[in-house]
Amino acid sequence: MRARELLSRFEIDKLSRAVDREEWTMSPQSVNGYYSVSRNQVVLPAALLQPPYFQADADDAVNYGGLGFFIAHELTHAFDRAGSQYDGTGKRVEWMTPKDRAEFEQRAHALIAQYNRYELAPGDHLNGELTIGENIADTSGLAIAHDAYRMALGQRSAPVLDGFTGEQGFYLGFARTWASEPIRTQAAITQALADTHAPDRYRVLGAVENQDAFYRAFQVKEGDPMFLPSASRVRLW
Repeated sequence: MRARELLSRFEIDKLSRAVDREEWTMSPQSVNGYYSVSRNQVVLPAALLQPPYFQADADDAVNYGGLGFFIAHELTHAFDRAGSQYDGTGKRVEWMTPKDRAEFEQRAHALIAQYNRYELAPGDHLNGELTIGENIADTSGLAIAHDAYRMALGQRSAPVLDGFTGEQGFYLGFARTWASEPIRTQAAITQALADTHAPDRYRVLGAVENQDAFYRAFQVKEGDPMFLPSASRVRLW
């Protein structure tokens, strides 16, 4: 109770002070990150600089798929449905042209439809509308991280490690950041009713199914469980 009281007083005291735009609202020990629309700021705590997100002696492919994705995910929130309504100073401004906004919404609705198709159990589908902000950040963030990996690689050939190419290592690095213990189906259904994040399994499936490079890396073809026709793959940006 004392700790809560101290924290409350700390927050109330801010009302009489100028806004500190450098203040973090997350501790360095938090294994998380966020994008602040009001500050146009990406915050990545030090706790992310450890496996499975980052490993100093790991191949670049794995780190770009892990921490690289995480950075790009948060950055992309500046351009999702909420972030795209604010300018670089944190003011609410409609900076998209009507044509761009219409195109953005059309692509966003395609992504909503994609996630609506995923079933946690027969008849229990994900809510693509509820999770659209995070799904945009996942899908676009993964594409950006992959582009960054390819740029860093340049003309060099990626090493084949443990039988996996660099391209495969990138997507495996991404997927392992979402490895988690399975939970009961009913618990997953209940969680999906209010969580703005899709369950970990579908964060991976939804993002990679929209990446052309993923299909090339693992030779995914029509008829395979993770195949999505090219015309149905969504790329927001």
